[in-house]
Amino acid sequence: MTESELCDYWRTLRARVAVMAAVDTERLVFGAHSAAWGHGYGILPPVPEKQIVRFESRNRLQLPPAYRTFLTHYGAGGAGPGYGLADFSRAVAPHDFTVPFSDAVALDAHHTASSRDGLGYLGTAGCGSDSYIELNGAQPGTVWCSGAGDGAFYPYEDFHTWMERWAGRVEQAAAIIVLFRDLTERHAAGALTLERAVSVLGPQISRRPVGDGTWTVRFARGGGALRCDEVGAVLDVVGPRKGGLGS
Repeated sequence: MTESELCDYWRTLRARVAVMAAVDTERLVFGAHSAAWGHGYGILPPVPEKQIVRFESRNRLQLPPAYRTFLTHYGAGGAGPGYGLADFSRAVAPHDFTVPFSDAVALDAHHTASSRDGLGYLGTAGCGSDSYIELNGAQPGTVWCSGAGDGAFYPYEDFHTWMERWAGRVEQAAAIIVLFRDLTERHAAGALTLERAVSVLGPQISRRPVGDGTWTVRFARGGGALRCDEVGAVLDVVGPRKGGLGS
């Protein structure tokens, strides 16, 4: 993508995030669900151009185009993969990146990569699963992810693709939220049948007894369930659990 296309993309993504936030009012999507750690769909203000120029000059590098335009047209951090993207001004800008990253370097599971050669800290999904971006090295713009507590470190994909995959997952989760909202309204109106649920959520994938003569039925489009009686009449709609979508 050209620089102009990237700038447009990040501006559009800000608008898409606003739509996600408007749909996910109960903050059911992973990363938005935690008041203590999550992003809550908030986006920090963009980074001023002069701050980026100073950073590049001090570190004798140019930021990868996708990440640079992200900072200037999306924001310094906020809504994004995992629990959100860390603030550039705190997590990246203070560190030195004059020495290039080598993918031959074994990263210690207990070492924060925000201060490792050539790598900038992006954020975490919890449980030791952290993400970084290569700023100085053979593959600038590549996102690297640590294993969930195993100390391993893997190249993932370019920053733009990484962000778009996250946005796609959250938009799919938002669509599921809308579906369950519709099913709940239909049930309240006495118009929901198991057949209607199957037409919306896809085929049943499990049917488990609850113990009181009722069954919990789950479907191909996950995130929630129906509680039905023995003959299949819908008794309740169980929506997606908090943090259970979009991970």
